[in-house]
Amino acid sequence: MPVKIKHYLSNLRLGDIFTVSREIVVLLCVFFTALAWFSGSDQRNYLVILLLSVIPILLLFQFPFVRNMEWPVYLFGFSLLFTVFLHKDMFRATTMIYSYLFLLAFLFFIRLLHEQKFKQQTYLSVLKYLIYAYAAVLVIQQICVILGLPVFNSIITDATSRFKLNALSPEPSYSGVVLPLLMLSYMRLRELTLGRKYNFIKDAAEEWWLWLAFIYPMLTMGSGTAFISLLLLLFYLMDLRNRRYAIWGIVLFGVVIALLDFFHVEAYMRTLNFLKVVFTFDPYLIIVTDHSASFRVVPSILYLRMFDITSLNTWFGYGINFDVNYFPDIIPGLEDENGAGGIFPTFVMNFGLLSAIALLIMIRKFCLRRWWSIEALFWVVLVSIWGLNNQFAWAVLFLLACNKYFFDQHNRERATTQSHLYPLPE
Repeated sequence: MPVKIKHYLSNLRLGDIFTVSREIVVLLCVFFTALAWFSGSDQRNYLVILLLSVIPILLLFQFPFVRNMEWPVYLFGFSLLFTVFLHKDMFRATTMIYSYLFLLAFLFFIRLLHEQKFKQQTYLSVLKYLIYAYAAVLVIQQICVILGLPVFNSIITDATSRFKLNALSPEPSYSGVVLPLLMLSYMRLRELTLGRKYNFIKDAAEEWWLWLAFIYPMLTMGSGTAFISLLLLLFYLMDLRNRRYAIWGIVLFGVVIALLDFFHVEAYMRTLNFLKVVFTFDPYLIIVTDHSASFRVVPSILYLRMFDITSLNTWFGYGINFDVNYFPDIIPGLEDENGAGGIFPTFVMNFGLLSAIALLIMIRKFCLRRWWSIEALFWVVLVSIWGLNNQFAWAVLFLLACNKYFFDQHNRERATTQSHLYPLPE
């Protein structure tokens, strides 16, 4: 063994590898990406599973003590047991184990954050390079399609369009939510360093490579969800309180919509047609209009129709994986043993309204500064897409927890020093 390597290894301590900052970066990067080499046929990410299996050990050795501020996490964990006692015949150990492993990962992440060793600049760098990574992988995939080569990092192949590509997520609809949330978080944190509201006209001109890496995938990944998420982000950028920015934002929005309509961009047209029928609340019409997108909406309509406030099942759930037995018989094209919908209504249906309330308390405590916020609006979008035992659902909670942590830290410093630090916009 070379002398330099031997000297390095002899002086290497475990603490040099497992530092708070590095652990947070690893958690964000692993949870926000899906690599084909580590993915199974059921989209299960074995790299995430490996990380989940290690986290309880790290949690035990790094943070062995319970903290009072963590009570919403324990409340939510305890609430999951209600449906087990009520529906013992539907108990499924793997589902519960996954849920608790993700919950422990969230607890570990919260404790890492509150060690106060993760720097804002490091977080900004992670957000920026994740956006670049998504854009780079999508461009490589598009080149592969054009040249007729095997698509790089392809996890799900969509037969409806060659250019409906997944980038670094399992499927385009995931990327359509992840990228806007990464960009939103980047802008919100940049506001702390800028000392003012993020100005698209001024600030984007200085970061045009980053914006190109964001806008290009959003318009070309072939996801209808991407256009809905982009619309939410545009509303934030408009800053309706400033008349000049609002006018420019509305003009820009109108130009983009006109161009999308003129060129008949497939994903945009699908989104437009879907929005025309979704408020009819007619499951059959929604399914016929867009079969894929209907899996996000129809389950919620069906659940609301069966909602009964006087039923124990409403409050404590119908049992683990009730949805995989219920939805395939009603929604055409949904394979047996496959559920549909995201946290709402699937999680609420399976585990009950009390568990859903406990989850909301935990999210409000650690991830959201206000119920009425742009972050909360994005959360509403994604709860219809991802289930509880989904890595990206928890990745977004990690992201929102980071945002709230730095916002709260900023406001504490502002209150303590009585300085003129930038008051964060709501």
